[in-house]
Amino acid sequence: MQFGVPMVLLMYLLLFLLLSLLYPPKELILSGMADFIESQKKGLGGWTTAEKNTLFVFGTAVLLWIPPRPIW
Repeated sequence: MQFGVPMVLLMYLLLFLLLSLLYPPKELILSGMADFIESQKKGLGGWTTAEKNTLFVFGTAVLLWIPPRPIW
């Protein structure tokens, strides 16, 4: 742990610098992106029953995972 974490951080920094030099970022053109995202969101429509059920089950699993000991 004392060796691995600093080594990973150093390698991540070196990788970032290397990739930045080899593949410099291009200029981003984001004009009209907000309108595009809004139109895509409208095209999705409302939540289906399956999506609501999945959200409920996932939320319940997360909430039951949080306590350090069983709640029953």
